[in-house]
Amino acid sequence: LTVILALLGSLRVGRVTSRRWRGLILANGLLAYVQNRLYELFRGDASPLLSLEDKAADRELVNWQPVSQEALAAMTFPQRCTLPPVVLLGGETLPRNRSR
Repeated sequence: LTVILALLGSLRVGRVTSRRWRGLILANGLLAYVQNRLYELFRGDASPLLSLEDKAADRELVNWQPVSQEALAAMTFPQRCTLPPVVLLGGETLPRNRSR
């Protein structure tokens, strides 16, 4: 174990690697804190938190508005320029009238 620690201590780590490790350490610490807080909330009665989530989901469904046609056309413009138009395969087998 001391040999491994001595080898790790003698290695030079690049600046990018060092920054990435520091970022991962910070992210893991934050994740551990959040998980600890969630555990404390669920350890007791979780129904208030779950009802709050249900209310938020209902609010999002009620307040949803579709994207405008202009914005949708602008977002799909590159796709429409590069791909061929969509063709319904087997459309000729569908009946012309919609009666049963």
